[in-house]
Amino acid sequence: MKKILAAGALLAGGLGLTSCDYIGENDRYIELPVVEEKRAVLLEDFTGQMCTNCPEGHEIIEQLEQQYGKDYMIAVSIHCGDFGLSVNRTSFENSRIGLMTEEGNSICAAYGIDRWPMGVVNMGSPINMDQWATAVRQAIESTTDVHVEAEALVENVEGKDMIKISSTTESGSTYVNTKIQYWIVEDGIIAQQKDGSTTIPDYTHNNVFRAQVFPGIKGEDIALTPGVETTTTGEIELRYTDKERWAKENLRVVVIVSDNNGVLQVKSIDIE
Repeated sequence: MKKILAAGALLAGGLGLTSCDYIGENDRYIELPVVEEKRAVLLEDFTGQMCTNCPEGHEIIEQLEQQYGKDYMIAVSIHCGDFGLSVNRTSFENSRIGLMTEEGNSICAAYGIDRWPMGVVNMGSPINMDQWATAVRQAIESTTDVHVEAEALVENVEGKDMIKISSTTESGSTYVNTKIQYWIVEDGIIAQQKDGSTTIPDYTHNNVFRAQVFPGIKGEDIALTPGVETTTTGEIELRYTDKERWAKENLRVVVIVSDNNGVLQVKSIDIE
C-alpha cells in the first residue's frame, strides 16, 4: 500500500508578493487517495537506441518503479523497429552493442507500433508516454484472482548453461484461452543511446527484453480452473556469443499469464 503526496500551494491575498508567511507542517502537502496495489502490472516499453526521445520514456519508467516498486510495476523495454540497433550489428571489439532482436520486432509488429517511444499496459492498446502513469495506476487499482509463483536457476547441462524456469499458477475463476510466457530481461547493459541531438556511448539500459522462452508472442496454452495449480516448466540457453553476452547476475525472468483480454497476472523473479 502506498500513500502519494502532492505539493500544495497556499496563497495569501495581497501578502504573497511582499512577505514569506510561515506554513504549518501539516498544511504543506495535499494528501491524495491511497493506492492499494492489488496486482502487478506489465508495461511494455517500445524503444530503440537510435530514438532521440526514448530516454524520456526510460525516466518515466524509473519514476513509476520508484512509486509502486518493481514487484508491482514490471517494465520490459523492447528494442525494435526503425530506431533499433540489431544484435546482429554487435561488435564488442568496436564497443558497438545492439539490443534489437527478431522476437522483439515480432512483438512490435503485433501491436502495430509505428512511433517511438510507445507503451502497452497489460497487453492493451499502444499509448503515448504521457499516458503511461495514468494507465499503470488504473491497472494497479484493478483486481485479479490469478496467483503466480515461480523460480529460475542456471544449471549446466552437457556443457551448456541453461536457464531453467518453473512456475505454478492458480486462480479463483475459470478462464479460457489462457497462455503463459517467460521473457528473459536484463538490467545494467552499457551501450550507446541517442538522446536529443547527442549520442551517449555509455548509456545504462535497464529492463531490456532479451528473449522469450516459448514460441508465439503469448506463449503456451495453460488451463486455469479454480483451486487447481498448473505447473509450467521451460528452459533457454544462457547466451554468451560474439553478438549477445548475457550477464547472469543482471538477468530476470518475467512470467506473463494472459487471456484474450490481456494480462491476468505478471511476476518478475531473479535467476539463482
